Amino acid sequence: AVPVARVTLSPTTFTLIVGKTATLSVALRDARGGALRDREVRWSSGNPSVATVSATGMVTAVGAGTTTITAESDGITATATITVPAPSPVAANPSPTPAPAQPGVQPPAQPAPPTATETASRLLPRRAVVAGGSHSCGIAQDGAAVCWGNNAAGQLGGAASGASAAAPLQVSAGAFTELVAGTDHTCGLTQGGTAICWGLNTKGQLGSGHTSGSPAPAAVAGGHVFVALTAGARHTCGLTGDGAAWCWGDNGTGQLGDGSTRGANVPRRVTGDVKFKELAAGSDHTCGLASDGRVFCWGDGFSGQLGRGARETQSEPVAVDANVKFTELAAGGSHSCALAQGGKAYCWGANVAGEIGDGSKSERDRPVLVSGTRVFTTIAAGPEHTCALTEAGDTFCWGRNRDGQLGDGSRLDRTAPVAVALSQPLASVSAGGTHTCGVTRAQAVLCWGGNARGQLGDGTATGRPSPAPVEAH
Repeated sequence: AVPVARVTLSPTTFTLIVGKTATLSVALRDARGGALRDREVRWSSGNPSVATVSATGMVTAVGAGTTTITAESDGITATATITVPAPSPVAANPSPTPAPAQPGVQPPAQPAPPTATETASRLLPRRAVVAGGSHSCGIAQDGAAVCWGNNAAGQLGGAASGASAAAPLQVSAGAFTELVAGTDHTCGLTQGGTAICWGLNTKGQLGSGHTSGSPAPAAVAGGHVFVALTAGARHTCGLTGDGAAWCWGDNGTGQLGDGSTRGANVPRRVTGDVKFKELAAGSDHTCGLASDGRVFCWGDGFSGQLGRGARETQSEPVAVDANVKFTELAAGGSHSCALAQGGKAYCWGANVAGEIGDGSKSERDRPVLVSGTRVFTTIAAGPEHTCALTEAGDTFCWGRNRDGQLGDGSRLDRTAPVAVALSQPLASVSAGGTHTCGVTRAQAVLCWGGNARGQLGDGTATGRPSPAPVEAH
């Protein structure tokens, strides 16, 4: 193919009001000036907290400031500068002088300012709640991300890192469709498929092209358009619409799947020609669900979490040794789990606290059935515990329970599933470091387990072995 020699954007400078959109036009030309068509163009924003850009070049103004939008094709780039003005300040006396009253005419009622309760309720998460190492995040009704808990590395996404927060705080970025949480970092996916990350970055897990941490959300480099994300302890992966997996961050055990053990601060393509439809990142390993129902894993396998009958590391995807087809994945600290067609749960890998759920504490280097006859619809894994939902919304957990993360009212480890003490069914569940969170079908958020950093979001630092509601303060 004739290489791209020049990329041109129009307009090159423009102003956009918060909440408004504009679509940039791009022209690609070869060395002779001929127009090139049907070429891939990758878009990226220099600061997604100011403006985001979709895969088609549609720019959305998010917050006041100035940033650049970049279009890239064949390594050739062009940029446009966008300025988003700050909202006009409210006048000292915003109420106009009332017109003289007319006989028989009632003056129009003035809208009441929002109450403190209404303002606080806007910070309540309603969906896509995820549990990280010792922090939690969710998406509010308006699409904004909110986070709470440990903020030592800026993983709550505010203006600075520092003090923990025992109640939700709004992330300083735009709207999201999905969130994922690692040990000390967080990432979100915009409607246009841009991945944005914040928090700890010592291993490049933010994908920003460097290893400096950032409490301010920043776009992952490369301009990739993702349809899903997953976060491990110190690495992150994204899935594109064509089934390709991309990973970045720590790679000491091959968890990036690129055939090496070299870390990356920008996305690298996972090797092989397998088309994935789901990814799940554990502490130091990663698994992918192929379109044909097979599971592939890579990275650390010394506890059997790669599921191939051996204890070894693999820097490229290897097939899990199973004779069943799977529909959903989860990856924990050093164990992996999947739901088979029909809803039976299988797990493999480390089992120090019963996180495999087969009634034992023996490691399993191939998938084994979780005890019981229950059929599940979704599954989640933390470092040493696992949880799953039934179709009715009943929640069962097993494994480590020292901090009450199983939610059964006790602090006893369980080697087989036990029911979470819920009064209403859940629609989703996420397992964190020593805590667990879920969203009810009525969009209320509940968390339980360890709470030393406020990760339960109930305004306290008191651990809870039973579910408690997340509250805005």
